Amino acid sequence: MEIKKIAEGPIKRSTNSVFETLNKKTESLDILQKYKRANESLVRSNVENVQILGMTQPVKLEEIYSIPKVSVIPPF
Repeated sequence: MEIKKIAEGPIKRSTNSVFETLNKKTESLDILQKYKRANESLVRSNVENVQILGMTQPVKLEEIYSIPKVSVIPPF
């Protein structure tokens, strides 16, 4: 019984420390998600249009972007 009482304090402190750390990390993730949601439209509006020098109007990036296709030619 004596050992159980002696170990009880450090075990509780250790467990509490783990949960405090998890709570802090969860809170920071939540803050990041809130920031991302709040600023997503601002970032999207800044990067969705491209105006190249000489163009009269900007063009949506998704209209001019194409996925590059790479083929590998074996050496002779």
